[in-house]
Amino acid sequence: MEIEAEDTIALVRQAQLGQPWSMDCLARRARQRLYAYVYRLTLNHDLAQEQLQETLLKMVERISELKYPERFWAWLFRTAVGNVQHHYRAEAKREGIDFQALTRRRMEQYLSGECEDGLSRAIRRELSRAVVDAMGRLPFSYRHVLMLRCFDQMPFAQIAEMMRCKEVRARVLFFRARHALARQLHERGFDEDILARH
Repeated sequence: MEIEAEDTIALVRQAQLGQPWSMDCLARRARQRLYAYVYRLTLNHDLAQEQLQETLLKMVERISELKYPERFWAWLFRTAVGNVQHHYRAEAKREGIDFQALTRRRMEQYLSGECEDGLSRAIRRELSRAVVDAMGRLPFSYRHVLMLRCFDQMPFAQIAEMMRCKEVRARVLFFRARHALARQLHERGFDEDILARH
């Protein structure tokens, strides 16, 4: 893992010097990892492909602006998140839908999509609505860290990179966010340990 990180840093530096083969290599390396990340954000293959291309294009155009090559992945993922958020805001505006409502609909589909029978699906959908409503009442920083950790399953070191804070701060933020979400769900009649079971 250490060698791979050093190799990526070297490729970034070479790409910043204008060596096209380095940029091609970086794009190939980024494509699979970035696609998986963007797909988890969008839950839509075609949209993930579109946003992947947009993010890779921005990578090529702006790599010279990256001051710290060792933060390449965090920089690239932040670029992808920005692209996806811009897309959904534009879609919500175009369709006259509130951005939060669009996010709620997408999360409900995601949370209820893996159940086999109708009863399980209905129960999971009800829980997903409660979770989405509860998350909507949390501060943005809490919602952000919960999405990164629970939905994207990012390690705390990477979350800290993305949120531009120390790892211990990311851990504390997640702990507080989880407890705040549990309190919100408890107020809606769910057991306090509901998050541990789902």
